Amino acid sequence: MSDAQTQSRRTILLVDDERSVRAAFAAMLEEAGYEVSAVPGGAKAVALCRERRFDAVLLDVMMPAMNGYETLRQIRVVSPFVPVVFLTALDAEETEAAALGLGADDFVRKTSSPGVILARVAAAVRRGAPPKSSFAFGTGVVDLSSLMYSRHGADDVRLSEREVAIMQTFVATPGEVISSDRLLTRFWGAGFSGSDAVLRMAIARLKAKLGPDGRFIRNVYRSGYAYDVAGAGDAEDAE
Repeated sequence: MSDAQTQSRRTILLVDDERSVRAAFAAMLEEAGYEVSAVPGGAKAVALCRERRFDAVLLDVMMPAMNGYETLRQIRVVSPFVPVVFLTALDAEETEAAALGLGADDFVRKTSSPGVILARVAAAVRRGAPPKSSFAFGTGVVDLSSLMYSRHGADDVRLSEREVAIMQTFVATPGEVISSDRLLTRFWGAGFSGSDAVLRMAIARLKAKLGPDGRFIRNVYRSGYAYDVAGAGDAEDAE
């Protein structure tokens, strides 16, 4: 029995502009026990990642309109956790280095044997599995499977994957000031050209969702943000 069949229908997003390739790879993955959503381009892939969670993405590099590199950048914005395996017909180390440098989890050639491709996909799915089911934040708990924030005496709150990823970053570095540039690069991509107002609004929305526990995210004037384990609230430093 394959790795996929030992678990209940892991979901794969397959992105390739060639119909014949999509059909062949979808059949191979479904035969191995995966549930496959196949789309012909990057825009549709990003839209699907915004709507639902996948266990892994198998992504073609050379596609018209939006290539695999740009698709990966946009997927990372809406679904930071999902493992992405680049799929390509190219045979160049530069292409592989570029793919991995942009944050892909792995790289496999279309000419590889089915066994190799399935092994790479299975490894990506395993890497994408969260190491634990929940983590504490403030006075509450985030459930990683449902993306719900629970706090005693309050209604559960649904979070986005990016919001959860930001919270995990804060929890991993308690008290450390994380710069706005670092957060923008990590969660909006290295090629993001907008202003940090996007980050300020995202943090404000997250703090509003967390209610009283929003105080654990501290705004540090002209520096960035920090996870304040004491929950003392924002401290705007003087100029």
